[in-house]
Order: sequence, then structure tokens, then C-alpha cells
Amino acid sequence: MNMHEFLARRSLVSKDRKFADRPEWNGEFTAMQEEVVNQEAFWDQDKNIVIHGPTSSGKTLLAEIAALHQIQEEGNKVLFLVPLRVLVTSQCR
Repeated sequence: MNMHEFLARRSLVSKDRKFADRPEWNGEFTAMQEEVVNQEAFWDQDKNIVIHGPTSSGKTLLAEIAALHQIQEEGNKVLFLVPLRVLVTSQCR
């Protein structure tokens, strides 16, 4: 499933602007990401979820999408904590 088209359908990004344009992403959700975004609990602000997977499986991208949803759709503030310096460095590029 194409990530940008999915996010545009949910009105989280505009159709003419990409959510993420990084060389390491091909624009497609991984199987794990696709399974998670298709779960209603992922979009329900009253639900807590835990996403686990191996390194580089796309967990951070899911957290970014969830944060974007909370800011744009729900009008909430988001505090995004990342535990590793290398992750912070890659996110701030």
C-alpha cells in the first residue's frame, strides 16, 4: 500500500506534498505498518497501543503518523520522546 496515497485519503497530508521523502523509503508501507494502520485502535485516541518489531521495521514512522493524526485531526498536543541519540539525529535532518 502506498503510504502517501493512504495518508492523503485520511487528509493527513496534501495530495501534492509527500509526507516523507527520504532515500531509504520506497513510499510503501511495510507489511507490519500496513497491518497497524488498518487497525481502528491505531486511530482511536482513547486507546493505548503497543507496537513492537525488530530494528528498522518502521515503528518510528508509525509514531510520527499517530502524532500527526493527533495534532491535525484531534487538535491535541504531542510530546515525542525518542530514546536513542542516533534516532534523534536521523529525525532532525
